[in-house]
Amino acid sequence: MSRISQLEAKADQLLQNHGISSHVHIEQRIQLCRILLQENEDAQKHLFLLEEHYAPILNSFLETESVSSKIESIPKETSARKAIKTFLKNEEQGDIFILGKDNLETESRFLIEFVDLWSIWCEEQGSEEQLIESTLWRAAAHIRFLGTENLDTLHALMQLGITYRTEQELTLAKDLLLNVHANLCTLMGDDSLPALQAALQICILYNMMGMPEEASEIAQMLVNIWEEELGSDAPETLMAICCFAESLFLIDEYEEALSFFQDALPFLEEQFGDVHEQTLKSVQIMALCFAHLEDSESASYLMEERYQRTISSFGHGSIEAIESLEEWIDVLITAEWHEKASEHLELSLSLRKQFPEYKSTEENNEENKEDKELKRNVFLLPSLLLKGRLLIEEGYFEEATDVLKDVVILEDLFSTPDLPSTDAEQARKLYADALGSSGQYTAAIESYQQALPILQEAFGNQHKSVVEIELALDELTSLPHLKLEKNINNLKNNNG
Repeated sequence: MSRISQLEAKADQLLQNHGISSHVHIEQRIQLCRILLQENEDAQKHLFLLEEHYAPILNSFLETESVSSKIESIPKETSARKAIKTFLKNEEQGDIFILGKDNLETESRFLIEFVDLWSIWCEEQGSEEQLIESTLWRAAAHIRFLGTENLDTLHALMQLGITYRTEQELTLAKDLLLNVHANLCTLMGDDSLPALQAALQICILYNMMGMPEEASEIAQMLVNIWEEELGSDAPETLMAICCFAESLFLIDEYEEALSFFQDALPFLEEQFGDVHEQTLKSVQIMALCFAHLEDSESASYLMEERYQRTISSFGHGSIEAIESLEEWIDVLITAEWHEKASEHLELSLSLRKQFPEYKSTEENNEENKEDKELKRNVFLLPSLLLKGRLLIEEGYFEEATDVLKDVVILEDLFSTPDLPSTDAEQARKLYADALGSSGQYTAAIESYQQALPILQEAFGNQHKSVVEIELALDELTSLPHLKLEKNINNLKNNNG
């Protein structure tokens, strides 16, 4: 019998003799999970057993800690997204951190060890919802038991900030990451690696928020430090260079940004691989640089190579390949290569219709036709959004309005007043663009006004979408007939 088999047998025997919550069983099961993860073996069964035991305890931290608003009883598939909106968001509390115990009791130590292992598994194999939930659990547990003057706690909180950023909660991410960075500077020193890594995450965030000048300043500082201390091809240095290059792209310095990315790309491929998130993002921005420089052939060539690499790694019909194809379409639209974009859009829609989830709705005979069509089209949303954008670029404004109206209806399925979706408001903004271009000015203004406050709260006032909406509203409300209508309404209100 192998060592792992012996550990499994012992854990199962302890479970049977002492129960799931006994210290001897949990210690043995955690030790088994740690070894399985270290040796890249399947730990899912054992982690799920521990997760079943610890989930109520960890969820109670999110519900009862003063750093969190109470989470309503909602379905599991949306509970993590609800928690993202509420955790660490309490206006009455000046300091978001809570000091925990200096010396952990056995039960608390086991819980911390479990949540660390669970986070590792979720990052490598879990669903998006599981990853969000595990990040929240880890942050809550570390805050409660280890306090803030602890490197592991600050790392957990930094991961939570990255999760906020990934979930497009950019202003929440900014507040948290700035706080984490300040605490790391106090604990470890301004030039310590953990503090500089937090600064890198802030730099990435600033580019996303439409703050490239601020991002550029941080990136240059990081590059100067890390090139000297770690070398020009170190992963941290490369990430900082990419941040700096992206900030140049965002201020329309396309040639200079392209030069930095071209120099960094071979090292990115060597350090991270061809299909790593940062490598793929860098190629995409390079292609967009070519598109803005009116070199559509080079832009398309880069994205085609990128698409083929993704197919080789994940398969032709994989979600990764389809998303890569849709990003290629985005570049083609930017490059105004509409005919080729349209051809690829047909392919992306066709591939999305091959999803098992899409096909399963066709086979469900119990639903009426309208409900079935609605559920089916949810799986087509990214491509339908691109279709609406392409129609706007081609000047087919009424057709774009029809497509984007359906997209907004679909996106609103995932949005509520308590939990608004930035995806829905981004779609509403594009729908308003189409309405305005087709002469439906009043409807455009209403859609812009509905989207603006939600995007301002999530993204900040400097984000591209927010700025574009404000400019569009200024332009639309200055139109003569709308001014007249506004004045007439004011007169009616004044006259009672």
